[in-house]
Amino acid sequence: QIALFVESADRDLAGAIAGLEALVGEHPGSATARVRLGELLLRDGAPQRARPFFERALALHDEGCTLGPRDRWAAREGIAHAHAMAGDYAAAIPQLRGSLAEHPDATPTRYNLACALCRTGDLDGCERELTRALRTEDAVPDFLVDQRRPPGHYRRAMEIDPDLAPLRADRARLDRVRATR
Repeated sequence: QIALFVESADRDLAGAIAGLEALVGEHPGSATARVRLGELLLRDGAPQRARPFFERALALHDEGCTLGPRDRWAAREGIAHAHAMAGDYAAAIPQLRGSLAEHPDATPTRYNLACALCRTGDLDGCERELTRALRTEDAVPDFLVDQRRPPGHYRRAMEIDPDLAPLRADRARLDRVRATR
């Protein structure tokens, strides 16, 4: 049932959200349903509604309702995105770091951490994480195959991403990151 709601989201996002909300209500122990609902709520631009579903999914995982690596990653990333979408980049950082502790090769997370660090004024941390993201941009864990980006994606993104504007304003720092191989 979860997959059917997610598949229908492209045609009827509100209906898919309503269906997953009902499913979550009927199955209070389903961590996976909460992750999918959180993802759809983020897609709908409702980060504050999404975050509690991700948080509860991780709590259920800790209580024994095992989430696979992809869903654990999605829940942590979802919480971080919810914070960032609300402008609270500092609150996103611990979630992103926690995710990287578990999945150090998750390049999308490393890039998002660079963005959050930049937004909080930690340009040293931003430079470090962005450099690592550029070095490993082609390597992501197998469970994140859907998150693979074309070669050069993050290199192009860093040139226009508004979250990285403070880094781009520091010409020497930007040149060091651009030189990353």
